[in-house]
Amino acid sequence: MTRTKPRHAWTHGVVERLQKTILHEHWRIAFRRHCFTSRRSLQASLDRFLQFYHHEWTHRGYGLGGRTPATVFCGAAGA
Repeated sequence: MTRTKPRHAWTHGVVERLQKTILHEHWRIAFRRHCFTSRRSLQASLDRFLQFYHHEWTHRGYGLGGRTPATVFCGAAGA
């Protein structure tokens, strides 16, 4: 097992990039448009975004080559 140091983006850049994407592409927009009144509504909003992110949004980096993460993970031919 390999462990990474906390707060060191260069040791776990993929996770850091995903968190940055969620912040910029989802939360900053969602908080401007909607007043969340419960944790359940926050979670539902994040779940919808992650569904879109993994199944509809094509990615260009880290070997995905224009495919979605779900197609790569499930072994499909491509998006």
